[in-house]
Amino acid sequence: MAPDAPSGPDFTHGPHIALASRMHTAPANRHAERVFREIDAELRTRDDDDPRTAAFANAWHIADANLRHFFPAMTPVRTAAIIREILFHQRMTALDQDDIGLIAETRIEDPGEALAACADRAPIFCTYHLGSYKHLFHALAHRGIDCLLFVSGRTLLRQGEDFLASSERARASAGWRGRLDILDAEDRNSLRQGLRALRRGLPLVLYIDGNTGAGEHSANRVPVSFFGRSLRVRAGVAHLSHLSGAPIVPAACPREEDGRLRLIFHDAIAPAGERDAYAREATQRIFDRLAAHLDDDASGRAIGQWEGWLYAHRFLDGAALDGIDGGTRLSAERLRECLRQPDRYALLRYPGLRVLLDKDRFACTLAED
Repeated sequence: MAPDAPSGPDFTHGPHIALASRMHTAPANRHAERVFREIDAELRTRDDDDPRTAAFANAWHIADANLRHFFPAMTPVRTAAIIREILFHQRMTALDQDDIGLIAETRIEDPGEALAACADRAPIFCTYHLGSYKHLFHALAHRGIDCLLFVSGRTLLRQGEDFLASSERARASAGWRGRLDILDAEDRNSLRQGLRALRRGLPLVLYIDGNTGAGEHSANRVPVSFFGRSLRVRAGVAHLSHLSGAPIVPAACPREEDGRLRLIFHDAIAPAGERDAYAREATQRIFDRLAAHLDDDASGRAIGQWEGWLYAHRFLDGAALDGIDGGTRLSAERLRECLRQPDRYALLRYPGLRVLLDKDRFACTLAED
């Protein structure tokens, strides 16, 4: 009853043909063709009435709703192609983590010499879940730069050991001297520990677009403008910068059309002025950098590289998707009627719960069992 998985000419229309057909030709991306095939197979069974595919289907439909909310003129075919790319970059990121040879083919842009400056003053590298978003650690370790990564408690449990194991394999097999340590960003002492690390000369790495971690309580969230919408995001990166005097270096690692990686270190943001004002201004500048990477220009390649479209509704000021009205239940008859319009509606399935997602209204309603 939900929309069929995109296929055929519509699915690979426009610049996405170039991405899918050329990506696997680069030596550094030999896995790409297989990853695309796996994703397409999963998309074909996305809305089967099977509990094992429910989480995948839910994530797909929420990303579809998020994209349409930010870009109302975007068609369902376009959002489908973008989500396919998001899934691709997610999976390639995991593969890239253990491919230490990638660093030799990566184009590094560092006009402000942020890497060299680490020897004199530890910066805060502020990055995003964009492109190959773990590759930054390869660049640091390859140059013998130690760093402390802030991650949320959930990510620490899920991926922390993989991060550390990958770092140790690079040290053992390639002789990279840079060491990676990890800190639970949701620990109430994380801000203090981050300050101590910076004072010891240890650079920090934080993902600003995960929206959890240092400075988690509401007083440490600030509004930012993002593609015409208002987001409320954590400002812990800027607070750490102001308290320590350390500059913020925004960094991103987009994947080029031929599959090669491009690691970009933007100009540093130096702390200045009153702390709260600096936090607002610096955080906006960091999200402006992200928006510039995602700008859907004629090439159409960048927008599908950000994993954040899967959970952007959590950032939105007054977002409806997380605010399900438990007192209103949709009748079975009304649910069937809505699902006859698959371009607008989707059924989200959770254990013991069914929720109708209205993508046009960006709202959810509980459905009768």
